[in-house]
Amino acid sequence: MNRLNLALAAAICLAGFPLVLLTDDRMILVWLAIMLLASVGIGAAARALRTPDGIARALQLLPGAAAVWWLWEEWPDIISETAEYVAAAYAPMPPHEGFRVLTVAVLWFLFVAAEAVASGLDRPGWTFPLLVLPYLVPSIVLSDETSPLYLVPVAVGYLLVLATAVYGRAARQLPARRGRLAIGIGASAAVVGVAAWTLSGLAAAALPERGTAVVDPGPLDTSVQLGDPTLDLVRNLRTPTPRRILEYTSSDGRGHYLRLAALSAFDANGFHLVPTDLLPGMPERPAAANPEPVTLEVKVANFASEWLPVPWMPQRIEASGDWRHDPVTGAIVAIGANRTRATANLEYRVEARLLEPGQPEIAAADPGDPRDGGITLALPEDLDPRIPELARQLTSDADTAGERALILGHWLRSEEFTYSTAAVEGSTLGTLSDFLLVSRTGYCEQFAGALAVLARAVGIPSRMAVGFMPGSKTDQGYEVTTKNMHTWTEVLLDGLGWVAIDPTPSGAPGAAPIPSASPTSSPPTPSTQPSEEEPPTPPEGPNLPEDPVPTVGSGFRLPGWTGWVIGALVVAALPAAVRQLRNRHRLRSGRDPVTAAEDAWEELRDTVLDLGRPWPSGTPRQVVAALVTDFGRTVAEPLGELASQVERARFAPTVEDPIDPRLLRRVAAALTSAVPIRPRLGRLLPRSVFRLHA
Repeated sequence: MNRLNLALAAAICLAGFPLVLLTDDRMILVWLAIMLLASVGIGAAARALRTPDGIARALQLLPGAAAVWWLWEEWPDIISETAEYVAAAYAPMPPHEGFRVLTVAVLWFLFVAAEAVASGLDRPGWTFPLLVLPYLVPSIVLSDETSPLYLVPVAVGYLLVLATAVYGRAARQLPARRGRLAIGIGASAAVVGVAAWTLSGLAAAALPERGTAVVDPGPLDTSVQLGDPTLDLVRNLRTPTPRRILEYTSSDGRGHYLRLAALSAFDANGFHLVPTDLLPGMPERPAAANPEPVTLEVKVANFASEWLPVPWMPQRIEASGDWRHDPVTGAIVAIGANRTRATANLEYRVEARLLEPGQPEIAAADPGDPRDGGITLALPEDLDPRIPELARQLTSDADTAGERALILGHWLRSEEFTYSTAAVEGSTLGTLSDFLLVSRTGYCEQFAGALAVLARAVGIPSRMAVGFMPGSKTDQGYEVTTKNMHTWTEVLLDGLGWVAIDPTPSGAPGAAPIPSASPTSSPPTPSTQPSEEEPPTPPEGPNLPEDPVPTVGSGFRLPGWTGWVIGALVVAALPAAVRQLRNRHRLRSGRDPVTAAEDAWEELRDTVLDLGRPWPSGTPRQVVAALVTDFGRTVAEPLGELASQVERARFAPTVEDPIDPRLLRRVAAALTSAVPIRPRLGRLLPRSVFRLHA
């Protein structure tokens, strides 16, 4: 029973290994191992004390019961905070204490259920559905296909449970062949496991890939279905602990906004991509622009995307993979079979020409011609009419399109608006109407979408760009994290091209306006006048201050119940420690012969008890005769010599030499070898410590 429980504990630890796909927290497996060992140890100790099996199995629940009791008042907060954390974070998630506690609790409960099935119902084969559950979680939750290699630990754990159960049953019937039996069962399990894995791999190779069909493909279709880069925006901004996306160095020593894509179409559901062709080469910059060159060396972490983060606008890319550019938006996009993960762990070099005109150039510019059939000027018919009227009133004193764009951006960055990621997600008509006319509270997507809509209302082609803010300066360059994911607005101005303007207020985490200067005149507003004060000029580098964001569970901190678990382990280890101390005391040198003889006899008694055998009563000769009958003739010679020396010490007038400790070691070795398997964890929980002797 104890052996099977130990196998189940190991199987649950192996089954929990696929959860590394969900989180970077490896302490989950450590805590789980502590909980499982505590349960197995308590059950083994109870059985060693001859506790009925039902009570012993109930006592195994003590670690979980202690954890529930210790955290009783904190469970509601742990569950609610963890639910919010999981909703905002993404895999692999940073360490989070609540997620760690709940994951360990669920896996420990799986152990309890598996133990009830394997031991209580005597159906170890039925444990597979329980063991495979942790693997199914990342398989269902993650968008990427979970590698079947993560199923290997689950299969190994299941085979371990089956092999242990088979051994336990067969060993009772064939006690003399336990050694060969263990080798045979282990070899059979290995052969069956390898064969099953090989056959399943061959079967999988013969099946068509997911999402394809075995039919005549017909004419080649080179179109690419691109994913929406804004889907993870709010999740990244709300995640409690930022995760590194990439790091880069720049030839000019500055930080730069890194652009992923631009959303040109706008309807009742918000801004989104438009159909386009992907062409080789790089986008063309406006002929009248005189941009500054810059070169970035970029190293991407585990950030999987088909969009390549680049400064605006890229002119040359050196990167592995097959990359194309979108002539409509200038985005750099991967094509090919694995395009959705093209950026993961990618290192590349990008040369760009920075389109960063200052306030005078923008203020003097007229609207440009996008030549897109009116896509970047279109507004839905059901747009609230108060929004275009608001845009016209705000820009009534402006003479050019550039001045109107700057006035609108300055107004959105004023104290009229509040930055908050707790706002409703998206840039739909309803969301933007509430943002502009009612709440005036939102995050970067609503600020960027609002500026794009207001700009269109006064005749300026506009779109919403998605990417990353410059990040934080480091000793090596700049580091960009999930907190730096951002949206801003691009307006098309004659002679300048698509100019980036970031309307998110300076109170947003890490945000900085592009460009920073405000127009000379203040725009009127139907409700309140915006501040005359110009927004602060950003520093040279992008090491911009961020609002403090409370971090939940960052770093490593042991929960309160850890002390109880450690204490239980210490208590469980005490019997073995007491037994070792007794042994050292009895074998110490410098004792008188009579005391040494009595200590040797007590050591023999404890050794017999720890091997699970009863201690006979009678004289030393009678005890030896009973032990030889119990253990076999192989123990007769050393036991007879020990009994003779004990009787001599007890009854002889004088004894010159004490019993040699090497004789005791010979006796212990002979007795142990006569018992093929030490029963009931005799070494960890020796029975001699728990038994009173006269």
